[in-house]
Amino acid sequence: MPVTPQNVGRKNPRSSTHGGTPREYIDESEHGKGIEYRNDLGKYEERILGLNRELERSKAVEAEQSRIIQEKEKMIQDLTTRLSRAASQQLTQGNPNIADLSDVNRPTKLGERFGQVYDDQWSEAYEALKARGKRDDEIVVELAKIVQDIYSFMQNSVKDLLDKLASKTSEVIRNPFQTHSGEIPVIKGLDVTVSDLVKTHGHHTLEAVKKKSLDTHCAQENDPRIRGYVSILSELIWLMVIQDPPMVLKFIEKGEKMDPNIFKPYTKSGSIVVVCVWPALYLHKNGPLVGRGFALPQ
Repeated sequence: MPVTPQNVGRKNPRSSTHGGTPREYIDESEHGKGIEYRNDLGKYEERILGLNRELERSKAVEAEQSRIIQEKEKMIQDLTTRLSRAASQQLTQGNPNIADLSDVNRPTKLGERFGQVYDDQWSEAYEALKARGKRDDEIVVELAKIVQDIYSFMQNSVKDLLDKLASKTSEVIRNPFQTHSGEIPVIKGLDVTVSDLVKTHGHHTLEAVKKKSLDTHCAQENDPRIRGYVSILSELIWLMVIQDPPMVLKFIEKGEKMDPNIFKPYTKSGSIVVVCVWPALYLHKNGPLVGRGFALPQ
């Protein structure tokens, strides 16, 4: 600022100081710091964005790893279940002395239900026949014959089923691209597989089996007590004969001496059999006794 009479003694505002430092230097310094601050802020923001992207990628990788781990764990669980099932099947297959406790139709359970039929449905069917004026000996013979007929029917039916399955399966395996190729030899060892298949899935045929049995043994019968007797016997005996090996019903013959450990006397004591009232049940052929029968002695 030039020196004139008017401004003698005045301070140049541009040369004002702050703490001994000219104002123009302070302004320039603060401006530089602002730029530096904004630059640092931008760097921080970029860093934060970069870290967020890394975090999202890490989360995606973690989610994928978690999915893979879950899939592996499920595969391990499935394989363990299959191994356990296979081991159990290998252990119990053809070995009735080792029971599969998960099977609701295992032999011991079937034996219990079969014994209950004699207490319940047999007694109801007896009363139905008695109401028709039949004698006691006629009734027990007729009811016992129903059991025998159903047992024979189911034995033949399961044999036919096993033969058909073994034949058809062999045909499909040997000639998978032909609809019919005539008679094909059954593949060796397939009978074991087919037998296990029927045992495992034979309950799916129950309705068809019971219907066929009712049509065969109750064609002219309308009394629900008789039909109920035939129906429950058809169900249980079918489940018995599809066991591996099949369970066995023993009918004592007229004139035979009764073993009290196998047959209990019906209505009176004695040792010589007149008629088999209810068969004894065995776990399998030549196997242990599951349930005693009843016989009418002389």
